[in-house]
Amino acid sequence: KKSVTMAQFVASFVQQNDTELISKHLCLLDTGSGMSAFANKNLVNNIRRCADDEVLALFLNGGTKAYDEEGECSFLPMKVHYNASSLANILALRDVANMDGVRITMDTAVNRSINVMLKSGSTLVFKEIDEGIYCFDTRLLANAKNSITGYLFLSTMSANKSNFTRAEIQGVD
Repeated sequence: KKSVTMAQFVASFVQQNDTELISKHLCLLDTGSGMSAFANKNLVNNIRRCADDEVLALFLNGGTKAYDEEGECSFLPMKVHYNASSLANILALRDVANMDGVRITMDTAVNRSINVMLKSGSTLVFKEIDEGIYCFDTRLLANAKNSITGYLFLSTMSANKSNFTRAEIQGVD
């Protein structure tokens, strides 16, 4: 069994008390966590049972919450634990920092956020929503996919020929 951080404990506790404080669309970036765990099925691909030694368990006053499923994060190339009854989607900063080609920056003189720059060139901005709690709204991913970020203009030689005379194409004066 693996241990968890205070952020995971609080998320589980709030869920057990039927309190919804954190939107299922938000993803917390936890600087103290050793494991990444999600509650939103739409953010996890290829959900499957964990190996026995990979099960994540939270031990609480009210009982235990197990994360006995895992999959791949839908917006980062990394494995995450999954439990639909949990409250929050939590990325361990350690897991994100260990990804190939990732650069993580924070400059509090500019703003209160943690920037995760990916190899692809895109940046996920985890904004501070409370003292020391940094979140990314995953609904921004859908908006980014629907926006046009570049153009490709392609034309063929035969289409271009119609703009010139035969003499111009052959280079005859």
